[in-house]
Amino acid sequence: MNTIIKKWLKVLSCLALTLFIISGVQAGSSEAFLRANQLYSLCSSESKLDNAVCEGYIIGVNDSVFSGHLSNVFQVCYPAGISIEQLRLVLVKYMETVPEKLHFVAEGIVAEGLATVFQCQENQSK
Repeated sequence: MNTIIKKWLKVLSCLALTLFIISGVQAGSSEAFLRANQLYSLCSSESKLDNAVCEGYIIGVNDSVFSGHLSNVFQVCYPAGISIEQLRLVLVKYMETVPEKLHFVAEGIVAEGLATVFQCQENQSK
């Protein structure tokens, strides 16, 4: 895929995510931006754009796990060479094992899924 198409896919995925988020949430609302069932739909979709939105969300949660507000709660240790597409596919499988949690906020399910699947060993650091 050429670089122009890749750039447009990124722009469109950011736009789609932004529109998706603001469509159901108003300023000052205590509602979550994205529920796990909504994220599951994006992550398991046949659409490359939906998958890109999902992967962007995973990257954001990943950053929170490693350096943000989730860093004191979850520990994740990835194997060398893992791709964001693999993370998306692993999270789809994880979400399929916890259907009773899919009404929760997506951020927590993603962090929990990553920490469950990619557990750190005693001698392994983040």
